Amino acid sequence: MQLSSSVYGCEITMGYRTSERQPYIQAAPNNEGLYQALYSAAAQRIGCKLSIVRQPKHRILRQIMLGTVDFYPGLGFNTERDTFAQFIPNGLTERYIGISHRFQPQISSLDELVGSEAILLISPGGYEVTGIPDGVLLRKPADMDVEQALDLLSARKGDFFTYDEATLRYILDHGRHSDLTLHPQCCEAEHDMYMGFSRKSQHFAQQANLNYDAKRPVSAMNSQFAPHKDSIAYAMSMALTAMKLSGETEQLRAKYFDN
Repeated sequence: MQLSSSVYGCEITMGYRTSERQPYIQAAPNNEGLYQALYSAAAQRIGCKLSIVRQPKHRILRQIMLGTVDFYPGLGFNTERDTFAQFIPNGLTERYIGISHRFQPQISSLDELVGSEAILLISPGGYEVTGIPDGVLLRKPADMDVEQALDLLSARKGDFFTYDEATLRYILDHGRHSDLTLHPQCCEAEHDMYMGFSRKSQHFAQQANLNYDAKRPVSAMNSQFAPHKDSIAYAMSMALTAMKLSGETEQLRAKYFDN
């Protein structure tokens, strides 16, 4: 892959919340995990160095708005975030499913919680499954991470939680929370995972997305803009694509998920 000399000698800053998301990243200040390995390798491919900042998620997102942090490694799309972040596939996939205590009957849709006494746990400022039906009882503990959510389920202080399938299976496969069960048919199909790259980053410039379809809703896959081909953000996207095609991304994923 040939890159112009302008992309070399840079430092790219990844921001992430202080809590863990194993095996993607450990709790701060330990940054070890799949995210660090993936993005360090991509940065190295374009002659750049990765640095990592850990703060509460709302602060990190604020810095991405301002451009003082370059990107968030796995960011769920919504139209508000689209105003300050460009969504770039990172070569991984994700799918949100449900988890509950074992007594909870299997569900295939959050609609089945409407009218019940089941409480859906939601992390404030975090990813919310698109289209949570009206009538579902919600609880939003401050700064709740996945481990805290599962602890609340085990303590019967919540009944249902949605999160990334790979992370939930990793936790359960490692012998934690054996009292909980997964709901794999809820709540979405598998899709690409995206890094959210700050539109105000010094490493980002944009151009019109020639593939944008104005007849379709704006989404991570249907954005009005794309990274400019002379920007470091574009170089990173090309490096991540090359890693996926070469099998390097899958090798890294297996290293962290299969151990």
